[in-house]
Amino acid sequence: MESRRLKIGDFRLDKDRLGLFRRSKRVELPTKAFEVLCYLADRPGQVISKQTLLTEVWGGQRADNTVEQAIRQVRRALGDEPTEARYIRTVSGEGYCFVFPVEPEPPESRGAGRWTVRRIAVLAIMGVALVVAAVRLRPALPAPHLANPLRITRSPGPILSPILSDGRRLYYQSFMQGVWRVVQAPVGGGGSAAVETDVANAELCDISRDGKSLLLRSLAVSRDELAPVYIQPLPQGAARRAGDGVAYDAAWEPDEQHVLLSNGGAIFRVALDDKRTESLCQIPGHVYWMRRSRGGRRLRFTVIDNETEAAALWELGPGGGLHRLFPGFKNQQCCGSWTPDGSYYVFQVRTEYGYQIWARREKESWLYTASEQPAPLTLGPFSYRGPLAGRDGKLYARTEVERGELLRLDTKRKEFVAMPAGISARTASFSPDGQWIAYSGLPDPNLWRSRSDGQNRIPLTTNFLQTAMPAWSPDGRTITFMGRQTAGTRWTIYVTGAEGGVARALFSDGRNDAEPAWSPDGKRLAYCHWLEGPDEMGIYVVDVANPKPGMIPGSGGMAQPRWSPDGKMLAAVRVAEGWLELLDSGSGRWRELTRYPSAYPNWSRDGRFVYFTARDGGVRRVRRVRIPDGGIEDVADLTGAGQGRSFLADWMGLGPGDAPLVARDVSTEDIFAWEFDAP
Repeated sequence: MESRRLKIGDFRLDKDRLGLFRRSKRVELPTKAFEVLCYLADRPGQVISKQTLLTEVWGGQRADNTVEQAIRQVRRALGDEPTEARYIRTVSGEGYCFVFPVEPEPPESRGAGRWTVRRIAVLAIMGVALVVAAVRLRPALPAPHLANPLRITRSPGPILSPILSDGRRLYYQSFMQGVWRVVQAPVGGGGSAAVETDVANAELCDISRDGKSLLLRSLAVSRDELAPVYIQPLPQGAARRAGDGVAYDAAWEPDEQHVLLSNGGAIFRVALDDKRTESLCQIPGHVYWMRRSRGGRRLRFTVIDNETEAAALWELGPGGGLHRLFPGFKNQQCCGSWTPDGSYYVFQVRTEYGYQIWARREKESWLYTASEQPAPLTLGPFSYRGPLAGRDGKLYARTEVERGELLRLDTKRKEFVAMPAGISARTASFSPDGQWIAYSGLPDPNLWRSRSDGQNRIPLTTNFLQTAMPAWSPDGRTITFMGRQTAGTRWTIYVTGAEGGVARALFSDGRNDAEPAWSPDGKRLAYCHWLEGPDEMGIYVVDVANPKPGMIPGSGGMAQPRWSPDGKMLAAVRVAEGWLELLDSGSGRWRELTRYPSAYPNWSRDGRFVYFTARDGGVRRVRRVRIPDGGIEDVADLTGAGQGRSFLADWMGLGPGDAPLVARDVSTEDIFAWEFDAP
């Protein structure tokens, strides 16, 4: 079925306008996801393999989850549910099938008229009417998009914003060997090198429009402190002080004879010749990332709220009017700048996925209508930060790829060693027979299962926003975990088969339910409430067959429940103090096992020990407590093992042979460049 316009229920797929519309309103959809939708909708009822989509849409091999990510984006745009697919059905082992009725629409006809010259007045009125109609009926401007990513850097360590450019080189910030360094690299990729400067512990702030000078701050301790500002000539030369004061951030003015300095919520304009200072505005919070529009009439900047620490974009207009740029925007925004021609404004948005790049059209067009609402340029499990619209028509950004490396304690060598390659995890759990491992993935946040050697990997869930803390049932047939499927929802406990299938929510009590643990008979689950205050937490038990949760008496303020192998005891953490405690189900009484910060209890297979992580004297360790005499034994020092990514960074589990497992953050940060198609 080949048609330029397809009707799909309430949706219209318009290939000429490169858009998906619902009741005349454009539905945001990345370019490749749009092409996948077109290919499937042109072949309704046909099963299209993953390899076919890779070949037809991407032109060859891509990452393992490329097609799956595009399918998720299409389903999200259509409001489709993978469990009850109305539009796209996944055919296990074969591919995808578009199952919703598709109706081709004929091309819009345009009536032809014949002009006469007898009635000038009528023609004039008609001409005005046509002009007005043409303006009102202008087609929508195609959405901007990114294409053909190119990796610019291969950095050995973290890269920090901002990214700046003189048109030939990129300048960025790196923290290496305990000090801040300003680094440069060619815009087309290649070797990087430190910028020579005599500014101690230099932090990058801005680059002049002629590309000949940098603004640097000389940091004493951290980026959050006020510091002196210096002008560093390029490619080399002696730095000189920019004004006498200290600042939280600095930026060049377009005339390159003045600089902007921020101090708290105040912005000052400082003349470089005589150091005269002019106050531009004062706003509650901390101001940074100040950028002028192309003509210099508008100044936009990021403000961090003093109380909530939330970031938002603000604008100072030509007449001194100060206002928030996107007052109804629910996500935090920061770090914006204009394209060189001033037609688009690109900025960073904090989302449930991490950080994404958005753009808003800034100029009107006589030929097209342009939405005043910003739209995402990036979407997916990676984070993109600090966007820079280059003079070469490309967009540059820091790209953060989350990865977690599983480590297992080698009990003979007394050191942690890496688990098999191919597993990138935040948390994990071994099957009772030790042959399989279930884990919450990174950067794909779904739940995965593989053999203990990393082979035979399969996803157990799809379209989950986050998953964590998987636990196998005693018979090895079912896996429970905590997860979230959509933004703004609470954590819920799900169960799924060890061979895959539909993940179903076991129950929902309207709270953040977390850390599920099976009873030894496989009939019950213990869990806790997460992200709540200590007074709102507690340990609950629910019958899997008849899920009606009940709170364990005396468990208020406790979390991280773990059943003993014989089911007679329950270990948990008292959150406020961080102490590990033990419940004897016979007596119903709790008793202390530790009196220092402890977390993530795990029972040994024989029930003689409870392993846990401890912070004692500032050092992270794995310890175990003997049951029943309460003796504490050191198992391993976690100093060299690192920590996991973001939340659950201190997670610890047990593998076969009671070997402690931890996850180490091995995420990468590099600068990428894209062709920026900004119509």
